[in-house]
Amino acid sequence: MRSLLGLLALGLACRATPLPESARYPAGTAFSARFVTAAGTRIRYIDAGTGPPVVFLHGLGASLYTWR
Repeated sequence: MRSLLGLLALGLACRATPLPESARYPAGTAFSARFVTAAGTRIRYIDAGTGPPVVFLHGLGASLYTWR
């Protein structure tokens, strides 16, 4: 019983808490997708927002939707 309560407490402590900034950019926020060629490779990138540029690199099997 104690281990079950411990797991419950751990689960509650690890739950995701939305950042205050996320309310300003909900899912469905408009962005523009463009392509650039670098070293002979065509790369798609997303341009959105007004802050400094940030580059997110995903791994195999992931996509830009990982960062939404």
